[in-house]
Amino acid sequence: MKVYLRNLGPDALPVVGPDAWTVVIDGTIYSVLRLEDSNEVALADDDLIGVGDIFLVVLSSSVDLTEPHDVAVYGPYSTRARAGYSP
Repeated sequence: MKVYLRNLGPDALPVVGPDAWTVVIDGTIYSVLRLEDSNEVALADDDLIGVGDIFLVVLSSSVDLTEPHDVAVYGPYSTRARAGYSP
């Protein structure tokens, strides 16, 4: 499963690596495999995600997309995003 995000700034975000990112869906922590750019190309650990850029967090397992979910993503520099998903 992939979670799509946009960096709203104010600064570029370092990728750092999958271990620097945490995804919590409905209170369950999911393992992150890698990060990708908006073209679904894997990002290197030393890449930066520019302000306004869309990026994807690729999870190691799937989630039932026929049900609504609460999704939270945490990353480097106290990065955080939270949203609801509704089919």
